[in-house]
Amino acid sequence: MADQLWLRADYPIGPFSQQPVEQAICDVLAKAPYSAWTTGDCAFRWDYIDRPAAGTACLVLLQPQNRPIPPDGLRYLYPEAPDRRTVSQHTVTAPESVANPTSATRFDVVLECWTSTCGHLPPMTSSQPLPAGSPELRLTRFRKRWRLVNGSQPALWFVWWGQDEAGGLGQGQVAPNAPQGWESAPARQYPLAAVAKLPSPPFYPFPNPNRQNPVAAAAAAGNATDAASPRATGSPYGSQALGLMPPPATPLARQQQLAALASQAGAGLQSGNLSALEIRQQQYQALAAQQQQQQQQQAAMAAAAGNTANQTGQMLPPGLTPQQISAMQARQIQQQQQQQAAYQAAAAAAAQGAGPAARAGAAAGAASSRRKSTSATTAPAPPGAAGPPTPDEPPRPGDILDQISPRQLEMHRYALQHQLLAPVFNAWPTSSILAGEPRVRQLQEVTATGGVSPRTGEGRNGIVVPGLAADGPLAQLAVSAARIPVAVAKGEELSAVHRPVEERRAKLEEMLRDIKEQTVKQEEWYRSQAAAFSATPISRAAKSPALSPGVAMSD
Repeated sequence: MADQLWLRADYPIGPFSQQPVEQAICDVLAKAPYSAWTTGDCAFRWDYIDRPAAGTACLVLLQPQNRPIPPDGLRYLYPEAPDRRTVSQHTVTAPESVANPTSATRFDVVLECWTSTCGHLPPMTSSQPLPAGSPELRLTRFRKRWRLVNGSQPALWFVWWGQDEAGGLGQGQVAPNAPQGWESAPARQYPLAAVAKLPSPPFYPFPNPNRQNPVAAAAAAGNATDAASPRATGSPYGSQALGLMPPPATPLARQQQLAALASQAGAGLQSGNLSALEIRQQQYQALAAQQQQQQQQQAAMAAAAGNTANQTGQMLPPGLTPQQISAMQARQIQQQQQQQAAYQAAAAAAAQGAGPAARAGAAAGAASSRRKSTSATTAPAPPGAAGPPTPDEPPRPGDILDQISPRQLEMHRYALQHQLLAPVFNAWPTSSILAGEPRVRQLQEVTATGGVSPRTGEGRNGIVVPGLAADGPLAQLAVSAARIPVAVAKGEELSAVHRPVEERRAKLEEMLRDIKEQTVKQEEWYRSQAAAFSATPISRAAKSPALSPGVAMSD
């Protein structure tokens, strides 16, 4: 019976004549668990979904996640299959946790979609088959459902039923006809099984600021939970429908417990996909911790009523007199003191008995462990081994390698090597190296100026060594160790590199004379061209005297 019911939300959605946009679906799935702070609390009810019309959409809860989707009254030629599962990434702006439900943050989500294609509305009884010309003999209906894999509620699904000429197969496809026999075969038995109180009373799995803490509410309803069962209460829903604990006796307790378990499941699934067993273990642990805390509070209240304080923090059995409580507390305190003294004595004896050989063996073991893989788990300490040093114990001798992890050491070495080798790889662009075109002009400028930039006048440390174009530790070491100028590496003479001032001045004067000569020649060429251009119209007029009579005759 339970596998026929849907846990459907009263959240207003749809209908949609076209497939909803996936970004809008992500926004709805991300904001619905926190709707109590914005649009109102989101209630869920158990009910049938039968033969929905095209365009219908709703939010449903499927817990556990591997639970098959309940029937909807349609028959599909291609039901949901892993090869038709699609995944897409989107960005939403919504609350991320109950700790801050009104603060919207921007984060990435993964949207999962399952599709059932090529469906139709089958006949309700075999005695009333579909007529020959019925449009339902073409499989044009389909169903899609989406959920956020990494959301706060991965059990929350957005379901939409659609209809098109392709039957959900996609553009360019044509919906097939129904196979032989489908026109007279119903998909489910009608009338549907009668269940009392359908739709069921609403319950609220999502947090609400005006409702009691779900964990505390579930712990308070723990006694009723143990006594209730689906058979005893006659509930048609059952614990297997949600994969949770059996429902309590009262509807209010059932709502509170489901809210607690759904909240705990959502908090555990924020870090990744967990199995149903792991989720259930987390839920039981949370409830057990809450019950233990309540028992401690009750014991403390009982002790306070008898003018005695529970100094040990341990649970005391109920029904004790104040004298019995005081005697039990005294024995507990004495036992704790004896255990602490024995532990300190064992630690001191182990520290004094450890000789140089033991320390050397410990150092060798630490060195060998540093050479091993860091992913190995740490073995537990054997009985009688020295515990952590107390504040009065002097620090044990050791080097820096005993204070840092192998991972930190490797990262330090990697960063240092990267810093040393960066100038070598950053000296020349990869395109220049592959094309075989080194920066000859830059080398010539640096060579001619002795390591001083001719543009800025600043020194270039390390540039005198080929391949070191950036300052750094490697450049300084290379310059101090090699002292090889670029000119020597190129086979040039030092005298040609370091030219005196007089030679440079003479070269500049020679360049100035060349410029003046070129200027004079350019001016003479310009005058000749201008004279030739000005004499051209006169010569043309002298060579054509018959131009005027012709013009007069035309006039």
